[in-house]
Formats: sequence, C-alpha cells, structure tokens
Amino acid sequence: MSDALLHIQETHQKIPGLKKTYRFLHITDLHISYSDEHSPASRVEHAAWRTDYFSIDGINATQRFEALRQYIIDHQKELDGVIFTGDIIDAPYDTCIAFLEKWFAELPVPYVYAMGNH
Repeated sequence: MSDALLHIQETHQKIPGLKKTYRFLHITDLHISYSDEHSPASRVEHAAWRTDYFSIDGINATQRFEALRQYIIDHQKELDGVIFTGDIIDAPYDTCIAFLEKWFAELPVPYVYAMGNH
C-alpha cells in the first residue's frame, strides 16, 4: 500500500575500482512542514499552506515520508543506506528538526543527511 504513494526509480551507476555492488535509496525535496500543539498559530498556518503547496496527487510530504519509512523497513535487507539531500524539511523550525531527528533515529539502516537546498 505505501509503495503506491511513492515514485521509486532505479538507476545503476558503475564506479571504476569499486568491487562490490551497493544499493542506496536517495530521497530529496520532500519539503515536510511540521508543526505541533506547541507551535505558534502563524507557524501552524504556514505549515498547512506549505503542506498543501507541496502535495502531489493529493498526497502530502508527511504522508509520503511515512510511506518512505515503511519502504525502508520493508527493504532494509536490500539497502546499504539512505541518502537524504536537501529540502527534506521545508523550514528549519525546531519542530521540523525534532520530527526529522526522531524519524532518523528510528531508521533500521545507515543514513546520511545533507542540509540545504537540493
């Protein structure tokens, strides 16, 4: 079910000198806007607007992120790691960062996260 929310594309890259095959999941540009009950009203409103803005086919980034988490759990034996590159969260609000840190701590595979745009 969660795979239906995702658009997984597989590509192969040959790197000269590498003897082993590695498999990584690359995730970028989700733009998760997360707020909670402690967030100021302006941030809640901003997060709701940005969540709608970055929805694709009616599926918002948080839903897609949860589907990715399930995909990673389901495929953890096939993955050597996950690479997150920029714009995973939409803004560096403390609630967004806490959400991301909690989510990363629960990953069953190694990961790398690069802050920044794209």
